[in-house]
Amino acid sequence: MFICKSNSIFKYFSLIILLSISNLSALTQDIELNIGSGNPLSIEYVLAKGICRMLSREHEVSKFMGGINSLKCDTSITDGSSQNLKYIQSQKINYAVIDLSETPVGSNLSSLRSLVFFKGKSTDWLLVTSSNTDRQETCEVTEAIFKNALELKYLHSEFKEFSQDTFSHKKIPIHMGSFKYFEEKECKFGKKKFGEL
Repeated sequence: MFICKSNSIFKYFSLIILLSISNLSALTQDIELNIGSGNPLSIEYVLAKGICRMLSREHEVSKFMGGINSLKCDTSITDGSSQNLKYIQSQKINYAVIDLSETPVGSNLSSLRSLVFFKGKSTDWLLVTSSNTDRQETCEVTEAIFKNALELKYLHSEFKEFSQDTFSHKKIPIHMGSFKYFEEKECKFGKKKFGEL
């Protein structure tokens, strides 16, 4: 009987240690997002709210593991993708969900970077930010979305066929923070070396 109890206690503590190790990187800094979306009936709005919910879930895990970092995630209702792009460039918002089919032709997208590409049945969307956004933050936002990707299938029927294999897109260059997560599946940045981005 003693062996059985000690074996289950060992399994319990092993599980706790494993969970804490797997979540060490969850929200290692305060994050404040203002995500531009379309009107409340648009998929962009559904995605923006879903992203906030995914980040909130990671924040709860982080708090449970003893983290003290804060999260503030809001959605801004806008007139759509072209206004979202202008708002990011003028720093009225720091993230936006854009419909790729509505991206204005000839727009100057050089200051934008993509985080996550969402392939839908009929339209494709992209979560974008400024190229100046902190790498650690974008990595942690990407990680929160990636870890909770299954939830996207339940947000809207448009994402029924969604797959993690379709997370990146080449129309807008990927942000270095997101790139790090996709390449290494972690968000720990070392000190910058000479010439590093």
